[in-house]
Amino acid sequence: MEPNNPGPGSAMVNSSCLMGLLFHCRKPGITAFCRNGGKLSLAMRKGIFSLLLLAVSAIGYSQTNYYSKSSGNLNDLATWGTNTNGSGSSPADFTTANQVFNIRNNANPTISANWTVSGLNSLIIIGDGTNPCAFTVSGTLVLTGSTQISANGVLNITSTAGTPFSGSLTVNNDGTYLHARDGGAIPTATWNPT
Repeated sequence: MEPNNPGPGSAMVNSSCLMGLLFHCRKPGITAFCRNGGKLSLAMRKGIFSLLLLAVSAIGYSQTNYYSKSSGNLNDLATWGTNTNGSGSSPADFTTANQVFNIRNNANPTISANWTVSGLNSLIIIGDGTNPCAFTVSGTLVLTGSTQISANGVLNITSTAGTPFSGSLTVNNDGTYLHARDGGAIPTATWNPT
């Protein structure tokens, strides 16, 4: 078989047919050849496919950042805005995908009802990494959502609810999780020292 004529069940690869390679790599038994005559390995085809998939995912994935105001309960949509001082447009809900809720501008924020941030790829970030911010979940209230605690940020759990926090938890360098209650389970967390 000639390199420039790879035959049936094969594909030539050049800059104009990279998407064709992506299609052909998904079919079993298909062989791809480089224009210079070399055969692409399965690992190479998978690598190219992964890079293209990652690039397409990155293009279609954008997050909307919301920032808390200097006062107000975090479970209230009006407490959030798109500008870093908390002004600007408020979110429509806490369930839309790709929303980031940055808790800052208030040294001691709280909630007045259970707060759930459930949108796919959505996140709660406690603190701005510089200024102190101690978010307290008190009474019998519950916080649910993927949460990161930044440097100088504190998640203070005093709630006596059976499970006052649920979701993934990442505590960054100089961040603090404070389990300030008697009993209850301490959540599984990722401790990120960098």
